[in-house]
Amino acid sequence: MTKKTLLALAFAAFVAGEAFAESNSLWSVGGGFIFDAGVSAVDTSQRVPGIGVIRNEFNFVQIGLGGWVFVDARFAELSIALFGGPSMWRADFLGVVDEEWGSFFAMDFSLLGKWPIALRQTTAFLALGIGYTLAFSSNVEGERYPDSPSDLNVFRVQFGFGFDIDLSERLFFRTSYLGFIRFRSRYFREFAQELESFLNVGAETFGGGATVKIGVGFRL
Repeated sequence: MTKKTLLALAFAAFVAGEAFAESNSLWSVGGGFIFDAGVSAVDTSQRVPGIGVIRNEFNFVQIGLGGWVFVDARFAELSIALFGGPSMWRADFLGVVDEEWGSFFAMDFSLLGKWPIALRQTTAFLALGIGYTLAFSSNVEGERYPDSPSDLNVFRVQFGFGFDIDLSERLFFRTSYLGFIRFRSRYFREFAQELESFLNVGAETFGGGATVKIGVGFRL
């Protein structure tokens, strides 16, 4: 992660905290478990007259489990997560399919804006924000790939909803359900450019997935 990215997240959290503190916001901290599943894809499929669709697709799937901690200022949540798990690299070029399995480990920084809706002993909230995933390691069939795991570092836009269920005056249970859209990482940006040059066709890229967070919070 660049210093500019860290400074931007820290500044955003500071500004949000100051604004919400002045409006008598309630701060809380907590943590728990996280499940994160995402896919990044490059598609250069094309329709050829008299032949049909020639499929050229490349997909990278990650399924991660781990833990997360958060600081909440009622209308904003700043969190950090560590997770890892299996990954799959799947290529389908001219009908020839090749799948290789590996694993990964990453850290994720997330800043969400929240719109709380008070219910009886429960607060529902809508969420929209940004995240940055920092890849620490990645391997395929037991060997490091790509050479620099940081090539898989990626920004994402997150959106979804969650619930805070009161367990006591200060203690609460939090669960969040978020979808996300990934921007292209350096690896997939360069890979798409290589395919476009080699095949002389345009390459479409996609990145997205979902995150589920479950944890316990404590109101300060």
